[in-house]
Amino acid sequence: MQVIEICTKDPVTAQMNDSVMKAAYRMRAEHVGDLVVVDHKDGKEIPAGILTDRDIVVALLGAGQTDLDDVPVRDAMTKAVIVARADDDVDAVLSNMDSNGIRRVPVVDDEDRLVGLLAYDDVVAFMARRLGVLSRVVRRGVAREKQEKK
Repeated sequence: MQVIEICTKDPVTAQMNDSVMKAAYRMRAEHVGDLVVVDHKDGKEIPAGILTDRDIVVALLGAGQTDLDDVPVRDAMTKAVIVARADDDVDAVLSNMDSNGIRRVPVVDDEDRLVGLLAYDDVVAFMARRLGVLSRVVRRGVAREKQEKK
C-alpha cells in the first residue's frame, strides 16, 4: 500500500518566518498538534521542518521563553525532516519512522512538493479500520453458521 492512500492530504503549514505565537494560534484554529514548516522554491511548498505543540511547550515554554511573538518558527521547529514519497510503501515508511523515533513524516510528490503528512494517528486509524473489517468477518461467519444450522 502506498503512503498517499492513508496520509492526511493538504496538511496545515507554517512559514519559516512566522512567529511561534502565530503558529500556535493556527494549530488551535485548525485543531492540529503540528504544522509542516515549508520553504518556497520555484513556486512549490517544500517541507523544511515540523513544529509540534510539544516543541512549543517543552523546548520554549519549559525553557523559560515566554514571548512567543519574538521567536520565529525556524528557530523552534525540528529541522531534520525525513520525508516520504507519495508512492512509497507504508511498511517501509513505518520502519523508517521506527528507526528514527519519529511520529510524523511529510509526504512529497516527484518534485518534492508537499502533498500530505503521514502521522502516527493516520496509521492507527487505518489499522483500526482494518481490524473492524476483521471483526465483522468473524461476526458474519458466526451468523452464517447459525443460519445454515436452521
